[in-house]
Amino acid sequence: PATIGTQVRAIGCAGADGAADLPLQRCEAPPYCVDSPAAWTDSWGDTCKVYNASAYCTVVGGYGPGWQWYWGAFEDYAVGGRTAFQACCDCGGGVWVVWR
Repeated sequence: PATIGTQVRAIGCAGADGAADLPLQRCEAPPYCVDSPAAWTDSWGDTCKVYNASAYCTVVGGYGPGWQWYWGAFEDYAVGGRTAFQACCDCGGGVWVVWR
């Protein structure tokens, strides 16, 4: 269920030689999202957890009810060219990990 701005990382359950190198239960795990980069912060030092807890964004990549219009756009707070929309799972970004 990746959205615009997200990436998908497929992780194999077997090594290059075909031998299983991960526990079977890990191979059966459903896809999940990780913030990328994991320790992302905006230019004010707010993390993805802050964006989620403060309802600054929505999981589908929009502005949430906690974001005030007079703060401007997420792009105004980007770090390394990444906004919460790209970095945070709770804001529609992040990286989806898919076990194959």
